[in-house]
Amino acid sequence: MPRTPLEPRFQVEYLSILDAEGNLDASLEPKLPAGDLKRIYRAMLLGRRLDERMVRLQRQGRIGTFAPIKGQEASQLGSVYTLRPTDWMVPSFRETAAMLWRGWPIENCALPLPPSSRRLARATPSRCQAHVDRRGCARLGLWTA
Repeated sequence: MPRTPLEPRFQVEYLSILDAEGNLDASLEPKLPAGDLKRIYRAMLLGRRLDERMVRLQRQGRIGTFAPIKGQEASQLGSVYTLRPTDWMVPSFRETAAMLWRGWPIENCALPLPPSSRRLARATPSRCQAHVDRRGCARLGLWTA
């Protein structure tokens, strides 16, 4: 079969509010309340500290598989910050910082499924909607069993 080169007919736009040296373009800076910025920063720190602790526990053989989030805290919190309390969040690997932001207890973030959902591993998809936690978080495990 002959190979035919394809010429893409699309553009990709890139926007960064930081230049190559890390300087902020103030005209593109989001207008967030100072209190929210502090809460987001604290949540990033908590996510990073939890991540470091979980990796240590995994390497000691005290917990099973854990997907670290190091370096991804800001992308998680930037996404979850915009959600309304009534919006659903369906976390998967590497989303512990977002789960903490939505109010999940730290001990539940360490489990493959939250304790209240373990018994639902064989739930049918039509029944799963009723088992979303009170913070609007659902776990994919409910649908994949």
